[in-house]
Amino acid sequence: MADMYVGLNVRNKRITLATGIGSTMGAVFEFSGNSVDYINSNDTGYTGYGIFIDVQSQVTEYIINVPNDKDYIISTLDTAQFGIYTYPPLIFNVNFNANVGGFVDVLSLQCYDGTTASVIDNVITIVDIYDAPIIINATSDVGYSFSNWDISNGGLITSDTTITAYFNFVGFTITYDTNGGTSVTSESGVIILPIPLPETTKTGYTFSAWYYDSEFTTQAYAGDTLTSDVTLYAKWIENTYIYYVAFNANGGTGSMDNQIIDVDTPTALTLNSFVGITGYSFSHWNTISDDSGTSYNNEEIVTNLTTVGESITLYAIWKLTYKWTKIS
Repeated sequence: MADMYVGLNVRNKRITLATGIGSTMGAVFEFSGNSVDYINSNDTGYTGYGIFIDVQSQVTEYIINVPNDKDYIISTLDTAQFGIYTYPPLIFNVNFNANVGGFVDVLSLQCYDGTTASVIDNVITIVDIYDAPIIINATSDVGYSFSNWDISNGGLITSDTTITAYFNFVGFTITYDTNGGTSVTSESGVIILPIPLPETTKTGYTFSAWYYDSEFTTQAYAGDTLTSDVTLYAKWIENTYIYYVAFNANGGTGSMDNQIIDVDTPTALTLNSFVGITGYSFSHWNTISDDSGTSYNNEEIVTNLTTVGESITLYAIWKLTYKWTKIS
């Protein structure tokens, strides 16, 4: 309870609140006839409280006790009397809403009539005459930034209302380092890695994967959520393009290992180590055993005798070195 001292000046019908509640302390109310609207104690929303003051009583001072949690109004009942009435202040529902891209940490509260909402950046401060200030924060999701609150009526709350926080989509930028591969265009305004991830090519290499670091320790996957701008690095595996050359003695004797040759790489054929039958010596190689195909000299430099991973057989072609003469 709080003591309210009401001093009465009969002649001027002037009531001075020497002490009072909140911001009304020391306020002065003046009346002339019915200049303040008549308020009956039974009117909706108002509760008569305590006392009528008869201006003809010549009493100079009254003490009125008014609860701290009540507001009050002074009104004329007629030209001869004053009354002090308390009434519960109006209470309004205030909802806080977050548009796409963020959230608020308070969803709703009740405020008294005349409560103010002030804004600094993403923070609203709710202030009324009865309670401590309430702080409401608007926080943006990943890939968004706070834009504004839609405060109306200068922040003065005089009815049920909804205050919405708005956010801007900003996303992140992906830059691709192809490490010598074909270029890939960077992407902006995204919050996840694209599905699928882009492709790049490099002659002589097979693409392995994208990585978040140039040391290739953390692999990036399609659909990964981003929390900042990022550079992806392409990892390559060098291709081993080879083919095989098999050697056939074609009537001679001995053995030779298959030769492995890199594609697009000029390479000398392995020196022949087969031995011909008596009276014959090595002449050249041929792709067909009867010497009707393509011929290659011993240790000839060759390129791409067949396709990648395939094998080709070269046959030894022998030439007669001397003739036998029959003696009769």
